[in-house]
Amino acid sequence: MKSKNEIIVSSFEKMDIGMLQMVLDDDKTYQNAHKVVFLAKLDKVFNEFQSNHDTCLKAYKGKCVGNCPNKGINGFSFFGNTTKNHLDLLFEEKENEIVDICCCTDFEIEANIEVKNKKVSFDMYHDELFDFQPSVDYHIASAKYKEAYEEMEAYFDKEPIDKDIYMYWMGKHNELFIDSINVVIDNFHQHEFEFYALYDSLLTYSTSYINEEPCKSALTEFYCIDPEDEQSLLKWLFTHESLGHKFCELVYNKIDTKTNSVPVGRLKLSTLDFQNSIDFKTIFGKLFWAMMEKYTEFSKEYVFENDISFSACSILLKEKSLIK
Repeated sequence: MKSKNEIIVSSFEKMDIGMLQMVLDDDKTYQNAHKVVFLAKLDKVFNEFQSNHDTCLKAYKGKCVGNCPNKGINGFSFFGNTTKNHLDLLFEEKENEIVDICCCTDFEIEANIEVKNKKVSFDMYHDELFDFQPSVDYHIASAKYKEAYEEMEAYFDKEPIDKDIYMYWMGKHNELFIDSINVVIDNFHQHEFEFYALYDSLLTYSTSYINEEPCKSALTEFYCIDPEDEQSLLKWLFTHESLGHKFCELVYNKIDTKTNSVPVGRLKLSTLDFQNSIDFKTIFGKLFWAMMEKYTEFSKEYVFENDISFSACSILLKEKSLIK
């Protein structure tokens, strides 16, 4: 007959929320939250596994190796049977009884597992913790963030939206976003974080739209250059160095060329509003890294791995290519 601890681990492998509801203790907290909150988060994670065709999880023993209070606590890494995505959880025990379960950010598996794909995890917002005491200010701020976020929900999972919609929304709630920036990440409340994450994700694309005209002008110059005229291509790079720097730091989500859109959370943005920016980013980046490899022997991967700044790369390229 299986022990209670074995049943708990087995329930994770089966992604059986119903069984976990029965075997986990109501009077305990898990990841500093009440059981109902913990299981709600876990249910979303299980749904993510299942939506990617994982029908069960395989548990591998391990422990926390991070420089944190949890270092040395044992647990399991649960691997999806199809995706090999994994959820790393610590199971704190006292007298052979599981007294806490929480996610681990620095987990080491005992077995020699070669394939380790996407890490799946979840966090608790500050207002989801078991000992959270809401204040009047909290209720006022939370209502503001919730209302602002819900204004965009009308466009979730719909057709691509154009710039007028999200640019207006961002302008309207700019001060609210600035307020959220000043919050320590571990102290985010649920509605505050939902708003912050959406606004922050949209910043990449608003920056692209704002720079459409400079990108269009730079592209016009580029298309007039003979592809074999390397000196002119280098001069073009350095002329638009500032704009290129800005776009090299932007990371786009995967663009759907069939619908001319890009996903931002549950929104879809029309890429027609910043197509020049997309083209400039692609052309500038491809040319810049090709020249870097030719003149400095530094690949894009080497630069990123060694955390070398774009400015340092640009200075080095100027020196090596003798373009002033």
